[in-house]
Amino acid sequence: MTGTGVAAALASLAAGIAGAGPAPAQQRLTRDQVVTALAAATAQAPADFSGKDLSGLDLSGIDFKRANLSRCRLVKTNFAKAQLFSVTLSDAVATQADFTGAQLDASVMYRVDMRHAILRDASLFAVIAYDADFSDAVLLVRADLTGADLTDADLTGADLLGAILRNIRGRDSIRGLDRAIHADQAVFND
Repeated sequence: MTGTGVAAALASLAAGIAGAGPAPAQQRLTRDQVVTALAAATAQAPADFSGKDLSGLDLSGIDFKRANLSRCRLVKTNFAKAQLFSVTLSDAVATQADFTGAQLDASVMYRVDMRHAILRDASLFAVIAYDADFSDAVLLVRADLTGADLTDADLTGADLLGAILRNIRGRDSIRGLDRAIHADQAVFND
């Protein structure tokens, strides 16, 4: 491509970006909309909430049936005792969300922001939490993370009292494990 062609391509790209405007706000859903979408979901076609805002909703005890929650905003959402088996939470923001007693087994959590989340008695068996931020998570107490991939996860300030961390992958790359609360009382297999 000639210098003129490169300049024209860059000018076209810049014009396209400038004309795009700000990104649209995430669509905010109600509890009823979430429940309706989950009722219509099947094993072959799980509910897709990607990019939606479910912040502040009481979704406790609900079965999410392998739903896609990627890029969702889940700030202060109540997932206590929810069935989140095999959901996808990649690039989601779940700060201050309450996952007390929730079942998150086999979930995918690439780059999920779980800062200040409550995970007391949650089950996270065999989750993939690559580059997840659990810093200052309120109570990973007694959470079961057996077999989880915690590669590059941040556990700074997380309370690991009685947390089960057997057969986890990526232990060498976990950030903040030395600054986690009660890390000496977590159950490792070594």
